Amino acid sequence: MQRYTLLIASVVALVLAATVGVSSASADVPRHQPTATLTVSLTAYPGFVHTFTIVWANPCGANGAFAGTGHGSTQAGGATETITGTLVDGKLKFTAIYTSFIPGYTWNESMFAITWNIASITTYKNHGAYVSAMGGGSDAAHSCIGMPIVP
Repeated sequence: MQRYTLLIASVVALVLAATVGVSSASADVPRHQPTATLTVSLTAYPGFVHTFTIVWANPCGANGAFAGTGHGSTQAGGATETITGTLVDGKLKFTAIYTSFIPGYTWNESMFAITWNIASITTYKNHGAYVSAMGGGSDAAHSCIGMPIVP
């Protein structure tokens, strides 16, 4: 009986060690997320910063399409804006349209020298967390949301 108890304790210890190893190995891995914050700064105009909340049409898709809403900084009139665009191979292309301040004014990445940054808003820890949050189903299971981003 003591041998079985020792054997079971050893197996439990191995399983726990493996689980801890897997958990720590997957920490801080960038993952596909459906929503993000896009910040665009006009290089020649310090302080002219536009911040958008974007939603990817398909964060796993090859076309990198997104759409969203946002606003400019006070230097940009604090205008509210809509944006559509793509991010493919590290190249950002977009069209933003003011909905206030100068309604209808349209601008894009080719009009100004810009710097930009994208940060995830949603933070599904893994694919299973996303599938669970969506209530399961084939569409959620086949999505890449929550899966590690592979360069």
